[in-house]
Amino acid sequence: MPRAADLDASAYHASDHSLSPSSASRRGHREPGARRARLLKLFSGGPVFLIAAVIVIVFVVKGGKDDNSNGSGASSSAPKNCGAVRDASQRTVVFWQSEVAGCEKVPDGVTHVVFGFALVDSKGRVTPTFQTSDATIKRCVESLKAIGGSTNNAELSAATDSQAFATSALAVVDKFGFDGLDIDDETVGAEFNATHAVGRVQATRAALRQRNPSLLLSYDVYVGEGEPSFCQNEANKAYTRCFPKELLASVDWINIMAYNVNQDSAGAAAIYDRALNTTFVDWAAQLDGDWRKATIGVCVSKSCAYGPGPSAAVIKRWDAFARQPGHGGMMVYAASGEVAEDFPVTRSVVPSGATS
Repeated sequence: MPRAADLDASAYHASDHSLSPSSASRRGHREPGARRARLLKLFSGGPVFLIAAVIVIVFVVKGGKDDNSNGSGASSSAPKNCGAVRDASQRTVVFWQSEVAGCEKVPDGVTHVVFGFALVDSKGRVTPTFQTSDATIKRCVESLKAIGGSTNNAELSAATDSQAFATSALAVVDKFGFDGLDIDDETVGAEFNATHAVGRVQATRAALRQRNPSLLLSYDVYVGEGEPSFCQNEANKAYTRCFPKELLASVDWINIMAYNVNQDSAGAAAIYDRALNTTFVDWAAQLDGDWRKATIGVCVSKSCAYGPGPSAAVIKRWDAFARQPGHGGMMVYAASGEVAEDFPVTRSVVPSGATS
């Protein structure tokens, strides 16, 4: 989001789903006709490596045969507004840490809920294991499973066989009956390989299309990678990357992680405040003007890993921007971090009239 001259370089060392690459921390593709709320599951499997950046693949699951004995505390109750998402501007994606109970409380109007995490093994294959349980969560939603995590960068970076990656990802879709995928590749610097990243996305899209053309595919990006002045700066080379625009044709949308930009409150606030006139202008160019292909992501206080997230006033402006006709809606990381407070940030970005 910030311009190269504005961003504190160290701001790119944060945690999962940050703008920062380091983490301790459509053209031709449409969503299914019945775009109900989508419940995404993040999985964890295989060894854990404390490495910067992440890849997560989220698989969507349609309601159906379920087992309520899962670790997320979900119930079979359906939100009041389970109708189709009329257009991309109504998209509201929230992430959820699957060890946290209460996902059944997510406000009406949320269209996608992502649970984390699943990993990629040393052979570059997706491990089909849930963090808490292999039981699916029943709801009037489509559920997505996420693969990867900030601890899984080395394995992802080493995954050069795109077909093996796509085949193993599709196997998870088949196993759990999911309706799509979200790839959260948070590798940066030497670990990031644009050719491999694009190859994985293209192979995964091809596998999904062969199985069912309505299956979804999304991809998560750092806010700074859409700004050439920042990502192409040699001084930032070790901790950033530039957006591989070639993958856009293979995804339904991207999630722009617009948070974790600076530890200094004033510095972060300035970056957020001017994003609409700077960073998002650059992203419009990356998207060829098609904002339906992107959500704008914000973090809640407990999930903001590197400095403060955008203020309520900034979020309100971004939400108004993202809800315009021809735009792609909002994303929140992570709704599980505000369940005790009854989801103030999530409710603030849910389209008017959608909440209960």
